[in-house]
Order: sequence, then structure tokens, then C-alpha cells
Amino acid sequence: MQHIKLIWENAEALSIAAAHYFVERCNKSIAETGRFTVALSGGSTPKALYQLLATPKFSRNID
Repeated sequence: MQHIKLIWENAEALSIAAAHYFVERCNKSIAETGRFTVALSGGSTPKALYQLLATPKFSRNID
């Protein structure tokens, strides 16, 4: 398996990319298996990602 290193300009850009990836994986899993399971961590590190996922731009794209 080949690993690709990605570097984002700042934490905001990383959070946006992560939100897009989360929605993409969610939808792919539902299409392939009929479900999507995720465990979310707490703390301040993922806070920006969770805030983005709660916005209509992302939440309306998650079944």
C-alpha cells in the first residue's frame, strides 16, 4: 500500500478537507454496505471538524 503525504496550509484547510473526506467515506460505505459506523473522539483537536460537519453544507450530505 502506498502512503501519500498531504500538507495543508493551515488548520482550517485541514478541517475542511477532513470534513469532505468524512462525507465521502460515509456515503461510499452506505452505498456499498448499507451503513456507516464511526467512533468520534473528544477534546479540542477535532472540534473544528465536528463544527463543520454540523453545518448544512456537510450535514445535509450525510444520511
